[in-house]
Amino acid sequence: MPTSIQSFLSRIPELRDADQRAFLYSDLDQQRIDNPEGYQEALKFWTQLLLSACQHGLLSAAPRTPQPRLNTTLASSDEDDEDEDD
Repeated sequence: MPTSIQSFLSRIPELRDADQRAFLYSDLDQQRIDNPEGYQEALKFWTQLLLSACQHGLLSAAPRTPQPRLNTTLASSDEDDEDEDD
C-alpha cells in the first residue's frame, strides 16, 4: 500500500506515459466539446483515481472555512430606512 500521494501517483501507468499524461491534464471543458469520448474517459480516470486515493487514506477533507454570514447591520438599516419613508 502506498504511503504518500507521490508514491501512489508514481504507480499509475497512465501518468507515467507522457502523451497519456498530457491528455489527462488537458482542458476538460475543451475535451467535452472536441472529444466527448475522450472527455468521458478522462472524467472516469480522475474519478477512479481520486476515489482510490481516498480509500488508501491519502487524501483528507480540507478544513472547512467559515461561511460568510449575512450582514445583519445592513438588513436592519434597510428596515430603518423603510420606516423613515412612512
